[in-house]
Amino acid sequence: MSRLVTIALVFGACLAAFVAVVLLRAGGEVMEAGVFLRPTRVELGVTMEQLEEKDARVVWLGDSTVLDSIDIPSYADIVAERIAKSGDEMPPHGVVAMVGLDFYHYYCMLGRILERNPEVVVLVAHLRMFVDGARAFMDLCSSLPPSELPRAMLLPFRERDVGPLDLLGYQLLRLPGAETSFLAYEGAQRLFQDRDPTGLLAKTPTYFERLGMGGRKPALEYLRSYALDLDREDPVVRMMGATVDMARRHGAEVLVVASPIPYEKLEARDWYRPQTIDVLRRVVEENGGHFFDGHRVLQKRHYRDESGHYTTEGAEILAEALEPTLREVLEDGASAGRATGAP
Repeated sequence: MSRLVTIALVFGACLAAFVAVVLLRAGGEVMEAGVFLRPTRVELGVTMEQLEEKDARVVWLGDSTVLDSIDIPSYADIVAERIAKSGDEMPPHGVVAMVGLDFYHYYCMLGRILERNPEVVVLVAHLRMFVDGARAFMDLCSSLPPSELPRAMLLPFRERDVGPLDLLGYQLLRLPGAETSFLAYEGAQRLFQDRDPTGLLAKTPTYFERLGMGGRKPALEYLRSYALDLDREDPVVRMMGATVDMARRHGAEVLVVASPIPYEKLEARDWYRPQTIDVLRRVVEENGGHFFDGHRVLQKRHYRDESGHYTTEGAEILAEALEPTLREVLEDGASAGRATGAP
């Protein structure tokens, strides 16, 4: 038995013993705290079950701009409905989206998505996600297929404080029971910190604290975050190219959607950088993907806020603009499936 396997088994046994003791003492309170700290892990698991139930052949990966809300539907759902209503075939689709995700997370989560052999993967490229991101939810790297690790170690993960050993370590979360153990450990740690009578212990940051969302930012700060002079060596741009490449190597068609931005307000302050969109297009197409440039599709009245969320009208306009490109990509995906005999 190799040393690595031995270490993994010992690690798993220790975690299991820890969890057993903790759950006997605190039970649901511990797990609730762990889920509160790491909701992305639980949300991904729930979403994957939903994709399974739908037999989704088209999978979207995105941030909060593609999520639906109580009164505003997701434009991913609107465009699918438009295609279906026209009488054309629209394969079952699903949306995997959470607040604060970017291409680092897409890259890692894509492993779980590709296990389903989707025909099409749609990646939302909201320009603000290319800002130096929060060091949050990098435990999602546990979803990275082991076969992709050699390539992953050449990517700029150190920009998120993740080194080669971290990438290997996250693979341990794939072991049976490891995720429950991980959440229990995180939850128990936070409960102990909360009950520290001295008040000296630093607290494990919550989901929103990890995102830097402790308070509402001024509108101008959100606007300024669109003023990016990106090049192909930017870390998030590199992760975008790697994500497209991985999906293409596994047989899926890829569409990257450059999300609308409040360009009118940016132009008024000389913060508009259209050349950045050209950089994104080149990187996507060089890696075999399709690119939809939607950055000027909406006007300022179509936004609910400065961080890029849309009104109902805005979502409908975006869906209408996106429809022709998505149709082309769907046809390419169906053709590829027929050629390979995929179901």
